[in-house]
Amino acid sequence: MILLSLACLTSEPPPASTEPATPPVDPAPDAPKLKGWVANGSVTAVTIKNGTAEVPGTLSVGGALTFEDTVTLSGVSGTLTADLSTWNSALELRDQRIRDTFFEVADHGQARFEAKSFTVTDSKGTLEGALTMHGASKDVSVAVDVLQGDNGVALRSSEPTTLLISEFGMTPQLDALIELCGHDSVDDAVQLTVDLKLGVAPEWPAAAE
Repeated sequence: MILLSLACLTSEPPPASTEPATPPVDPAPDAPKLKGWVANGSVTAVTIKNGTAEVPGTLSVGGALTFEDTVTLSGVSGTLTADLSTWNSALELRDQRIRDTFFEVADHGQARFEAKSFTVTDSKGTLEGALTMHGASKDVSVAVDVLQGDNGVALRSSEPTTLLISEFGMTPQLDALIELCGHDSVDDAVQLTVDLKLGVAPEWPAAAE
């Protein structure tokens, strides 16, 4: 009896299962991979003073946009920001007045564009989103030419986008600027054009002579 018990205690354990382990399953192997591209570029704003004189100026643009599909450029999200302290119209005194009196950069240093949709057909696109400036937001639509590369996209306005200063509640700031500069008038309407590179964007072909 003792020998039988010892034999049971010293018997070898049963062999491990030889069934192959089930490999982990990718729940969505064909799901598109989100791709974000850092933005770098500028926006040019043109307004009219004293009825006829154009006053252009530029702002630096940064931020990033992400696309669900980098071929069709669909499923866009992300934010573009314009640094209002970079306003440059090539006249420093005027620029300082615009930054301080109109933009009030001490309290409102950025304009932000939250992308909502982007549609592209034959290298022509429409980028839509909400523009926030001076605490007010408005939905805007920007028509752009599109140049795609392997690792980035170049966008530039195919036509100007018109904004009204009054739509952002900035009529008092505009009136203060008109008085400070001694102008007869400055139009409420502003024409915006963008020139933007996302990621490692290709260069636009040189214009024909």
